[in-house]
Amino acid sequence: KMNLTNENTERKFVLLPAGTYQFTVADVKHKQSKAGKPMWEIQLDVDNPNGSNVYVFDYIVEQDNMAWKFGDFFKCIGIYHEGMSTDEMTKAVGEIGWVKIIVQPAQGAWDESNKVKGYVTKKSAEKKETAGGIDTSDLPF
Repeated sequence: KMNLTNENTERKFVLLPAGTYQFTVADVKHKQSKAGKPMWEIQLDVDNPNGSNVYVFDYIVEQDNMAWKFGDFFKCIGIYHEGMSTDEMTKAVGEIGWVKIIVQPAQGAWDESNKVKGYVTKKSAEKKETAGGIDTSDLPF
């Protein structure tokens, strides 16, 4: 039984600083966007350097101009293959990859939050490294 005497205590929300983090795919759900289009909600269990992990959600709408993001996601976690489709999203649960996280500023009633800027694939990490970008020495590829 849960004691609710502390129900008015402030919720402790962990905001990660912008950066590149390792994650495990905790869950994927097929949903509908506010515009009524099919989309995938991806729950990432992001490794927090300060200890406890942080859940960050990404949403990818199933439309042609988002195929690149699905491709980057599948490549990032190492399960991409030719002819792949979004029907295979559930295979992602439990897979590990790297993600670039940004801090989205507060908007209206919403506090600032973490947002997925992109998935780090081996190819994109190599491009950034040669361009003098992120330090990829700790990446597992």
